[in-house]
Amino acid sequence: MNAVEIQARAMGWRPEEEFRGDPGKWKDAETFVNDGYQILPILRERTKTMASKMDVTNQELAKTQSLLKTLTDHHKKTDERAYERAMKDIKADQRKAVENQDIETYDKLDKALNDLEKPVESKADPNVDPGFIAWKDENPWYNEKANMAMYADSVAAFVEQQNPNLKGKPFFDKVTEEVKARYPEEFKNPNADKTDFVEGVPGDNDTGGKKSKKKTYSEMDDQAQKACDELVRGNIMTKEQYVKEYWGLPQD
Repeated sequence: MNAVEIQARAMGWRPEEEFRGDPGKWKDAETFVNDGYQILPILRERTKTMASKMDVTNQELAKTQSLLKTLTDHHKKTDERAYERAMKDIKADQRKAVENQDIETYDKLDKALNDLEKPVESKADPNVDPGFIAWKDENPWYNEKANMAMYADSVAAFVEQQNPNLKGKPFFDKVTEEVKARYPEEFKNPNADKTDFVEGVPGDNDTGGKKSKKKTYSEMDDQAQKACDELVRGNIMTKEQYVKEYWGLPQD
């Protein structure tokens, strides 16, 4: 066995009598070594490129999972705050009923308190686009109107086909735009002819039924601001939408 054959064997080459593959693909030791020196750099480069693409994919997946967790936590907290506000209001009204010796009202409020459902923590599906979850929350008609939901699904498929680079919030905004154009009567504002909304709820002793100061982004705690910034960067929702949901303000 000469030096070339020794080197070829180290690289995986086998003599013809030991070769178990397609006979037509067998190469002599010298050809095998020469081809190896030409192919190996290409394989290394391909491996490097694939590894780089996998890193990017893993980073995007990690970002999506982070966005989904942030969005889930946000909705969980807003639900909890709404529950706590409702409990506070009912208890305040109950105290009034006791002071007024109004047993009938107290009993009604007691039933309302018992019927008040505490938010249940749901397990988010990691395979679901967090942008789609946010979009459904902003568009309750998707779960309530079967015909509109079917139209939205078909429009989404068409938009994706025509604009493959349109992602995140711009994509869902386009779908909403198309649905509104098809069903304009479903999106009329019932309060368009009414007076401005007065913040506060019945029984809220702090506001006394007066218009209260609108809460802002700067009044949220650091954790909420960071969550807001992350969702805005991910095109999941706008800063205004997050602030309104966080403080339980009415959506436009």
